[in-house]
Amino acid sequence: MTDVRQIFTSIYVAITLSEVAADLSGQSSMVYFTKPLILVSLIFYALFVPDERKILNRKLFMAGLGFALLGDVLLMIREADLFVPGLAAFLVMQIIYCLCFVVDLPKNATLNALQTKLHFLAVALVLYIFLLPDLPDLTMTIAVAIYAYSLATMAWLALLRKKGVSGKSFKLVFAGALLFMFSDSCIAINRFLMPIPYNTVWVMCTYAAAQYMIVSGYLKTEQAG
Repeated sequence: MTDVRQIFTSIYVAITLSEVAADLSGQSSMVYFTKPLILVSLIFYALFVPDERKILNRKLFMAGLGFALLGDVLLMIREADLFVPGLAAFLVMQIIYCLCFVVDLPKNATLNALQTKLHFLAVALVLYIFLLPDLPDLTMTIAVAIYAYSLATMAWLALLRKKGVSGKSFKLVFAGALLFMFSDSCIAINRFLMPIPYNTVWVMCTYAAAQYMIVSGYLKTEQAG
């Protein structure tokens, strides 16, 4: 199984780098092919790779990947501004990830770690405050606020899995959640605040790595102890 994972990882990296190169060189048709392929390949990998343990909500997790794919497709279409629908698709993905992570939490996790959530919310709030003057309308203001809260919550729940799953599963999922926060922050800053040089490189490389780590870590989940 290790060989299969190594082969898939090589293919996944190649697809991601192809998407980044196509975007940087302005080859929109190639972007339309390679960007969805990132999540399509990951979904096929998640469907066929054996679980390290029986995951009761595997179908729910797969649905989350499906919404991530939908978000990718909506955000890559340049002929229309589908930012809000794309944001909504990723919001559903985050909610699904949160529900999946909750299953792996130790019983007293949320009672003992509410203060930790404030740290993630503080990061999201600082970015939101910077973005707020440049958000174009009330719909976008509310949408970005809800999205930022859900993103912070997902990262927080990924952290709370620490004592409920194996160390490898925790590290992969939590690192993926942090990269997801970084990637989405780059998208928001570039769209609303100021252009980021080579934004595609930062966004897509961290986003692809985030999804890969979350999927790999979730499928490697073993109960602690």
